[in-house]
Amino acid sequence: MFYSVLMGLFVLFCFLLVVVVLMQAGKGGGIAAMGGGADQFLGGRAASNVLVKSTWTLAIVFMIGAILLNWLGPTKQAPGQTEGQRAIEATPAIPPSSQPQLPPGQ
Repeated sequence: MFYSVLMGLFVLFCFLLVVVVLMQAGKGGGIAAMGGGADQFLGGRAASNVLVKSTWTLAIVFMIGAILLNWLGPTKQAPGQTEGQRAIEATPAIPPSSQPQLPPGQ
């Protein structure tokens, strides 16, 4: 339950980080160049400062969230072991007496 909530928040923060980065006016203008962007909404220099601070904050939250999700992840496996190898090891073996026998003439 906790992992699912954390994953949902992580996806939300990822989306917000993408939006904030795209709103910044870079060398090419980005989305901020379309229709005025955040410069007209917040006012020139203030918009730049808010977007930069928001980007840094969301980037830090992204890194902490990625580390937490990796640490709290639902599956732990040995190094070099694939998912298929774990499934094979977890499958119980069939006892030899219960295996079907071929007729002696074939």
